[in-house]
Amino acid sequence: AQALQEALENGHVQVEQRNGEVVMRFDTPAPETLPQQMTEAAEALDSVEREQGHPTDDVLLAGLAEVLDELASNARDRAEAEAQQASAERSAAIAEAELRVALRQEVAEGLVTVEQEKDRLLVTVGAGGAFPSGEADLTEEARDVMARIAFSAMGDASDIKVTGHTDSVPLSSMSPYRDNWGLAAARASSVVRELSGAGLISPERLTATSRGETMPVGDNTTAEGREQNRRIEIEITY
Repeated sequence: AQALQEALENGHVQVEQRNGEVVMRFDTPAPETLPQQMTEAAEALDSVEREQGHPTDDVLLAGLAEVLDELASNARDRAEAEAQQASAERSAAIAEAELRVALRQEVAEGLVTVEQEKDRLLVTVGAGGAFPSGEADLTEEARDVMARIAFSAMGDASDIKVTGHTDSVPLSSMSPYRDNWGLAAARASSVVRELSGAGLISPERLTATSRGETMPVGDNTTAEGREQNRRIEIEITY
């Protein structure tokens, strides 16, 4: 007991003799401090065993019951969360592969991109191929694309957010929309209605939002850049 106490000079772990036994007592341990306390205790036990030449497996540990239960619970929660994350990432990877096959022609033509980001799938549809200029009604080709996206997302997906984006060109005075915010919102709403109308996705899982011209991915001073900025992004979270 004396040798152990000397090895534990910082006082984080107390050593005492109790009923003929040596007890290492962890005073008010917490999940944050316990790893350091346990490391110090293990080093002390190794030191005493080397110096005295006999095993220390008869040393009792006290004061750990509650904190070890908490640590075990935290470990279980962490393992479950990691398993759920891994499962979600697998679902997203499978969905990406399925969509790349289902939309292979559109992907090859550069009209649609499909990307996986951990547990999310991001499908970007060029607005030029999805909507007539200045309008928010989907083309027939775009409706077919949405049907295939809905089929892919109907299973494991939890949330689907549709975001409309535009270029920075002001709308004409004849437009039914006040500005690019309104046009992007209307287009996102059209996509949400189409996805919901397929009957494969519960409406409460769908969200439509507008970013107008505020998040360009291309240069609005060039025709190519403006075309890149006119897009619909469908974010599917698993």
